[in-house]
Amino acid sequence: MAFFPHVRFKARKENDDTRLSLMNEKLPFGYKESMRSLEKRIIKSLARTKGKVLMVASSQAGEGKSTVAVNLALALGRAGNRVLLIDGDLRKPTDAALLGVRGKYGLKDVAGADPRTAETFLKDIPQEGIWLLGNSKSLKQPAHVLSSRKVKLFISEMRRKMDYVIIDSPPCTMFQDAGILAEYADGILY
Repeated sequence: MAFFPHVRFKARKENDDTRLSLMNEKLPFGYKESMRSLEKRIIKSLARTKGKVLMVASSQAGEGKSTVAVNLALALGRAGNRVLLIDGDLRKPTDAALLGVRGKYGLKDVAGADPRTAETFLKDIPQEGIWLLGNSKSLKQPAHVLSSRKVKLFISEMRRKMDYVIIDSPPCTMFQDAGILAEYADGILY
């Protein structure tokens, strides 16, 4: 079990960065240390099963699942690993915004493309050592995309090319989407 301290930013200026992101230099030391501890535990756990794909899940929206997924990807990337972060919440994608980038492509694009060329959809974030597959476009009925053969082939290919693949899933109790994504994962962080 991992615990993260409550983070409160002092209200100063309107444009101050208050993202709970390892990219935010104002983030308290305790939060950063908690994330590093989680990173080490995840590495150990996946190494035991020779796994590479981790799904980050929660029961309800707003529990911090996307924040943890993004920060875990950042921590692994900063440690020198090749990390792909997949925004699997196609109904309410947020990972690109949390990273402060504009993602152009998502899993919907992968489902409609040749799996051999789908790697071109990845957004490289070189200063952080990670790649992102995610954008801000929502999809009302994503089950057919998530369960597509092309998405499965893409994740298999990324398993081969990346050190870690982090899948940020939608809430488990609200939709079947998380159950579909769980089939691709070697482990689940709940």
